Amino acid sequence: MVKIISNYQDLDNLVFCSNNGTIFQTSFWLDYSTSFFVKLGYYENNVLLACLIFETQPTKKIGKLGSLAPYLGLVTMRDLSENVKDKVEIDLIRFAKKNFSNITFFTSPKYNNLTNLLFNGFEAKLSYTNILCLNKSLKKIFNDFAHNLKRNIKKAELDGLRVVREFELANLTKLIKTTFLRQNSSIWFNMLEVEKCISQLLKNNYSAIFTTFQENEPIASVCIVWDNDTAYYILGGYNHHRKHRGAGSIAMWEAIQFSKSINLLYYDFEGSRLPNINNFFSQFDGNQFAFYQIIDFKDTITIY
Repeated sequence: MVKIISNYQDLDNLVFCSNNGTIFQTSFWLDYSTSFFVKLGYYENNVLLACLIFETQPTKKIGKLGSLAPYLGLVTMRDLSENVKDKVEIDLIRFAKKNFSNITFFTSPKYNNLTNLLFNGFEAKLSYTNILCLNKSLKKIFNDFAHNLKRNIKKAELDGLRVVREFELANLTKLIKTTFLRQNSSIWFNMLEVEKCISQLLKNNYSAIFTTFQENEPIASVCIVWDNDTAYYILGGYNHHRKHRGAGSIAMWEAIQFSKSINLLYYDFEGSRLPNINNFFSQFDGNQFAFYQIIDFKDTITIY
């Protein structure tokens, strides 16, 4: 049967033991976000076999996309037979369509079978993310970077820039605000969500912040979060008043090295619809993987 998930321990166990769950579908994110998420579960004999998670407004049941969480959607228990998996997914999807309107979410690249969603009236909008495989030596990973990227990282090292792992958000949030201010654009996500969710993940050892300093001044920062096998680049900022081409690059390289050191298999840059950011990600030589915005209403939402 399908019902709202009330036991978050069941949810976390499902997500961490599945093949297609992400940290964003666990209570470590959902419980601390400023957004409201519908958390539907399929239970059999009180065992949670699958879930469907999407963001909505609780009063009007109108779907919106405002959370920083990049991947939501369906998660199924590992080793379910295809017949059982189809049944539980279809039941979850139909329950969601019957009880909620204007649903949208992004799937994870780990989830690649959209058949049940498409056959039940959803649409899918294609996006791509760059994912770097970490099962190579650090030397090989670095050597495969684009020439310009390697040059910028080496110049940052020669110029005495240093990267520090930080456990507080002050420099990260300051640099994020500086970045958007320079672009003369508003921050599309909720900074309170950033502070609450990243603080919780830092506390539970699912996040790390790497900040580049030049003469004791923070000039770039990279924040990652992770789950069982994948690190996700979630946030970054840059001080354009203290320009250095290698500041952001060397912080990202430090985050990649750290991700490999804790035995993660992948580093997901999450992609971007902004060409300059997407071009920067592509310099790290990751492979492109598809993910999808799943839509059950006419107007799509663009996320950057």
